[in-house]
Amino acid sequence: MQQEKVRNTSLRLPNDIRKWLGHRAVENGRSINSEILMIFKEMMKKEQQ
Repeated sequence: MQQEKVRNTSLRLPNDIRKWLGHRAVENGRSINSEILMIFKEMMKKEQQ
């Protein structure tokens, strides 16, 4: 199985957004990184429809 290439990116977030992401990640059983990726993938899917 081929792995996707991943590039590290730094992202500055206001505290309120960081807290919201943290709560959402815990509710969904994910890390904050995984939660951000899921949100981006959902947005990409909606835009491609």
